[in-house]
Amino acid sequence: MSSTRAAPALDDVGGGETDYYKYRLQTRGEYEDLLTELEFRSRRMAVINNYEAAAYERKAYWTEIIAALLGAFSVTGLGIWLAQLQSTITSVVAFVQLGTLGIFGLMVAFVVQLISKGSERVLPSFSKRAESHIKAAAAWQRLAQRAKSFRIQLDNPKLDISTFAEWYEQLIEQKEKLSSTIIIAQSTFNLLDDPKKVFAEMKKQRQMFLQYLALEHMDAKDLHVKNA
Repeated sequence: MSSTRAAPALDDVGGGETDYYKYRLQTRGEYEDLLTELEFRSRRMAVINNYEAAAYERKAYWTEIIAALLGAFSVTGLGIWLAQLQSTITSVVAFVQLGTLGIFGLMVAFVVQLISKGSERVLPSFSKRAESHIKAAAAWQRLAQRAKSFRIQLDNPKLDISTFAEWYEQLIEQKEKLSSTIIIAQSTFNLLDDPKKVFAEMKKQRQMFLQYLALEHMDAKDLHVKNA
């Protein structure tokens, strides 16, 4: 990716200063490429983490639904029947006399209880993972915004190459910390490996922002918002 910004004029610059400014211009362009790439990769990671968060939220939702249904089933149906049945079981002989149906009922009750207990542990795990991915997505968005902010300042004539290097080093350190904070499934990386999908999400957010700017200039009477 090559820089497309206009080069600063080199008129009235002589000797070794000309070489320095040429070097600075070339280096500035290379840092612009690095910051642009870092910004894109950070936005991609934000999209990926939002995708993972949504997936875990769906899992938590359906786990809660299934647990509620199983709980209702065990309490209103089989649970009541087994509670009554349990009072009649006083010995091994009585248990055997229950027959196949009774044994099957006890097995079903055991499975229902096992799944219900399991959901109590799984549900918080899904919710916690979703929250972790939401925080990670916000951190990646912040990193992308910092990269963009630094890129905007590259044309400041008062800044030298060492400043660009410090900026980039700061961003790389933050990127390393974020990359080691949370684990992303390889299947999710593969799913969002197409840059078009990342760009589509960025464009959707941009379109929403443009609509917001348009709404700012509209009169209140032109806004028709349905009551919730």
